[in-house]
Amino acid sequence: MTYPMRRSRKWRMFLLDLFFPNRCPCCHRLIPWQDYLCEPCRISIETPEDAFCSGCGKTWEHCICDTELYYDQASVITFYAGAAKHGVLSMKKAENLQFGWHCAASFSDRILSDPLLQSSDLIVPVPMAKKRRQTRIVNPAEVIAKELSAYTKIPMRTDLLRDNGSGQIQHTLSAKDRRKNVAQFEILPSNLNGFHIILCDDVLTTGSTVNRCAQLLKSHGAARVTVFAATSSVLQQPLQAESNKSIERKDQ
Repeated sequence: MTYPMRRSRKWRMFLLDLFFPNRCPCCHRLIPWQDYLCEPCRISIETPEDAFCSGCGKTWEHCICDTELYYDQASVITFYAGAAKHGVLSMKKAENLQFGWHCAASFSDRILSDPLLQSSDLIVPVPMAKKRRQTRIVNPAEVIAKELSAYTKIPMRTDLLRDNGSGQIQHTLSAKDRRKNVAQFEILPSNLNGFHIILCDDVLTTGSTVNRCAQLLKSHGAARVTVFAATSSVLQQPLQAESNKSIERKDQ
């Protein structure tokens, strides 16, 4: 599958392929120099857009729209499982960025077919703590945001949100603790009055991180925040069910 690449990207991938043959980021299979994913992996991650709630980005079974959300809309490419999970991990390990490029290409189609999204003012990636960035080298959310900005010509800003590094690593925490572990995200002084912002991330789990970032952007005037997440994980149980159990324990 070919993509409308920037000319510099085409030459770079073509020349790199001469010395380092192009491989699928999900399964490491050799693929043509102009492709981002192999055909089997690309097909395996294809997911109907309506498999996810357009309000929160979770599956309909695990919809969290009845919680206090600060973002207005969410768009997701696929589930965080199988080939897609390997693709995300390849970005996190800075081994291969092509899964993020593939997702950005898909997102750009959605933006260019939606007048409201086309009118967005900024694309903002969920930030990564400086110390963690030094270890990982790559921020997957920024990979997606940068490529999406190149496709759509919507400016990207990485100087609005900051992760001060005081939080714990999210994937080590329970769903309940993830929702509390977002105080490390901060916003720098800025005037975003009336702005429509696209907020990018690689994995949407409980929605806590993007919700905190959306809250910060709106606290500085943003009128609308749309979340674009490459993948959405399946929670073990709906957040509302967890909340109801907590209420039941208090009543006993």
